[in-house]
Amino acid sequence: MAKWSTIRGFGNIKYFNISYGILLSVPVLYELYAKSVPFMKWFGAPEPFPTTLRWLYAASFCYAIAIAIYQFFCPAEIKRFGKEDDEYLRTQYDSYLRALPHHRLSVVLANFDTVLDRETYDQIHELLRMGQADIETERVTAQKRLDELVLELHPDAVQRYLLRAYEKQDSSKAVARWSSFALYVLGSIIVLILLIWRSYGVLLG
Repeated sequence: MAKWSTIRGFGNIKYFNISYGILLSVPVLYELYAKSVPFMKWFGAPEPFPTTLRWLYAASFCYAIAIAIYQFFCPAEIKRFGKEDDEYLRTQYDSYLRALPHHRLSVVLANFDTVLDRETYDQIHELLRMGQADIETERVTAQKRLDELVLELHPDAVQRYLLRAYEKQDSSKAVARWSSFALYVLGSIIVLILLIWRSYGVLLG
């Protein structure tokens, strides 16, 4: 699946830095070529503008649009951390762990895997029910056990929340994400075809 973190990886390819130069220089070269055509006619039919430069310009144009879409729509967390969700987790974990201590139970319940953690999930609800008991000693005991259980489960719940939040950001804005990815792929295909074509001409032509 084309996620933002995958698209971010395209930006690490060195050619994309060169593509800006191509994007700026090819129109200038074409303008010079167009102006020189009348003079070339004096010496015979002018040579056409190089096909390789045309296609390199097309590939660079695809990259430029892809980069613009990425920069505008990609979430800030993905731009900063890319595929390093572990780094994102380490950076955000402590602050989220300390935040809103009175809502730890809600955080734990919201990030349960009700299939894998069903027993613990049922245990918490049983303790919540016991916390409404008429006998005070039962209420105090249930609340104490509930607090201990929530304190034990809260770090794992925070980690699950952060990883889910990161995954949600990484898969957000599908139209922009797929558009950027498609343009990167299209530009790369053009460059690959040119490379094979020119390599064939040099080695076997």
